[in-house]
Amino acid sequence: MALELTIPAERHDNEFWYDFQNAYIKIELRDLRIDFVNDVINVPVKVFASRLARENNGLPISKRKFKFPLPTDASINIANKDDLLTYCYNQLKQLPEFQEANDV
Repeated sequence: MALELTIPAERHDNEFWYDFQNAYIKIELRDLRIDFVNDVINVPVKVFASRLARENNGLPISKRKFKFPLPTDASINIANKDDLLTYCYNQLKQLPEFQEANDV
């Protein structure tokens, strides 16, 4: 599970000033943390130039961290990694910088 997105050179968080036509956005599950005290999920995200770059162990072009509220919907089981990842990716796609992203 991941997202693909075109990141234009002029986007404010694109420090390379290069058009990434198929940037690959991946949540790092092993670094994802649930904070029950503050009712948030700390979500580390790595952005790669492409899926191929990620598959060939290339370095990410960007690393970011997001905080999302714990889901209140009882149908989302955060103990299930697939449910948790789906929830986090859906939260990412609601952010302005990822609204145009496609599921891959």
